Amino acid sequence: MVESISMMEAPPRIVTEVPGGPRSREMLEKQDKYETASRTYTRFFRMAVDRASGSTVMDVDGNIFIDWFAGICVLNLGHNHPVVRAAIERQLDRLVHINEVPPTEARVRFMETLLSTLPGSLRNRAKVMFTVTGADACEAAVSLARHVSKGRTIVAFGGAYHGVAGGHIVGATANWHYREYAGLSAQDIYHLPYPYTYRFPVRMAEEDVSKAVVDMLRYLIRDRTQGGQGR
Repeated sequence: MVESISMMEAPPRIVTEVPGGPRSREMLEKQDKYETASRTYTRFFRMAVDRASGSTVMDVDGNIFIDWFAGICVLNLGHNHPVVRAAIERQLDRLVHINEVPPTEARVRFMETLLSTLPGSLRNRAKVMFTVTGADACEAAVSLARHVSKGRTIVAFGGAYHGVAGGHIVGATANWHYREYAGLSAQDIYHLPYPYTYRFPVRMAEEDVSKAVVDMLRYLIRDRTQGGQGR
């Protein structure tokens, strides 16, 4: 389907049955045939995407939706942001991929910009470690924290999602179904309720919720019977 992205600026537009027009159903069937069942979102979003612009998404059947569930890389600026698109095109004209070790102008400029935004004494003094995914970054951070603290216990919040790769991080992710086949022991990993009054498991005054979580954290860290280090 050929259609200008500018046509997507006045959603929604529904031209077939939804969710899942005929072309979407066909593509979903092929995806089920060729791809593993590890996918989650297609169980709820029964559509195949053709293109996107700003906060709108067009499926392969020509239906246009307001996107309330954007991908991670477009959450802040939307789909096909002109500034991001121009930067990508400039880089494609110069270099698509190189071994991850040699510096490039874009790489060095990114590190300089990132380090200049850090607070306090970290500004322009920290180091950057590039990883492939957020889970890898979290895994490295936990390993570094364990090395520095000489402790092993990890405390995470209930409902937390830190990724599903590696060992430490899939354990810190709260949803048990991610950990069910990871071969990871639950030892040394504890989950605390997030200090959010609306869903806090114990009824108490709003001003007391954060203090209660801090007290629980201190208890887990200090009490050896709870897996803590005794300090």
